[in-house]
Amino acid sequence: MTWNKVGDMLETLEADFLSGDKGEKITARLVKKIEEVGLKLRPEDVAFAIKEGRDPFDGWDFYKEEADKLGLHLLNDSGCEIEGVKFWGSPITPWFHDWAFNRQRGDTIKQHWELIPEQTDILITHGPPFGILDRCYHGEQVGCVDLLNRVLHVKPKIRAFGHIHEQYGVIEREGIKFINACNLNESYQVVNPVVEILI
Repeated sequence: MTWNKVGDMLETLEADFLSGDKGEKITARLVKKIEEVGLKLRPEDVAFAIKEGRDPFDGWDFYKEEADKLGLHLLNDSGCEIEGVKFWGSPITPWFHDWAFNRQRGDTIKQHWELIPEQTDILITHGPPFGILDRCYHGEQVGCVDLLNRVLHVKPKIRAFGHIHEQYGVIEREGIKFINACNLNESYQVVNPVVEILI
């Protein structure tokens, strides 16, 4: 994957948020790229939750400061409201190797999902809920059960995530639009178009 391809995608972006795994040390690079390509959106209308690959969690303050300079909302178990639409975002995913923002399933990860406010319109996380666009190439469903339970309780209008590259797509269940917005395949090549939605 090249940053030029990511830049091309950002130039055509019509949505108000980004989610998903874009590689190591991506947050600082993405903030810089957003600034370089000059999104057609007002900076205050962009919200994104992002996973930093293998970056240490300690660097979060730097990324938050960089995002703040651009008027962006970097969501880390936090939310924002844009023109009356309530966003919540989290980079947390169930444990996978020793990557950043991983938590053990059960009570440890559940405490992150309990932070999601009941009045959330758009929920953005890195990983999927269990059983929804979460099947890996080997057939295993790897989404989070506790996240699914919270989503079904909160019932956001839109539930956006990535992480499982082979399950790109959009489905609707229980009145919730679930979006796996992975634009990369398992080899980290850009193959899928940006998902556009109307709010």
